[in-house]
Amino acid sequence: MNRVIALVLVSLAAFGASANAQIRRQQAQQGPPAYWVSAGVGAFSANSVSDGDSQTTWDFGNATSPQYRVSLEKNFSSGIALGLAGTYVKAPIRHSVFGGASRDAEVNVYSLGVNFEAAGGQGFHQVYGGSVGMTRYDNFRATSDGAALAPTDAVNAISGTFSYGFGYAFNPRTTVVGVYDIGLVYHSREGLSSAQRNTLVPRTFRISLRQGFGSRVRSGVRRRR
Repeated sequence: MNRVIALVLVSLAAFGASANAQIRRQQAQQGPPAYWVSAGVGAFSANSVSDGDSQTTWDFGNATSPQYRVSLEKNFSSGIALGLAGTYVKAPIRHSVFGGASRDAEVNVYSLGVNFEAAGGQGFHQVYGGSVGMTRYDNFRATSDGAALAPTDAVNAISGTFSYGFGYAFNPRTTVVGVYDIGLVYHSREGLSSAQRNTLVPRTFRISLRQGFGSRVRSGVRRRR
């Protein structure tokens, strides 16, 4: 009986080693992913900014609001990716007219930019990146009665973001990252006094899931036809 048990254990060990080696060979043949897709949610906050065209100030009051983010990036080399990233947040603000009344309001804030992200390694690792693009403010509404507020047309501004944080890779194609984004949104100074701010500094701590798809051709390796 002991011989039978020993034989079974040896057979299972051999089978496990063979299966593990086969999985490793399959992963090696599959190679790095060609694309990364990520989706996440973060805690958004910002200061205040004035808009000369509409003669209004939007004070975000450093209040925290949920921000949603998605991105699609091409993986050019190990741990380095370039693509597009978009965000959306519905944020509460204190809306003020120059020299006039102020009231509580809400605004939709969108962003779209060319995104760079660098990360790598198994387990815990550093993550850093940045983006350059546009931020759009739209649909200013009073909180009390939903009345439309100025500006009635959407406002677009140039923006950029720097990101830094940490990630944990479950495998070469699935990673969770926790990243702090700090940005700068630049508005025109036309129509503003020297005391009025024309830049917004948004800050977001976000958690995202990154999933790799496809297979990137390794340098010096040709695909079979």
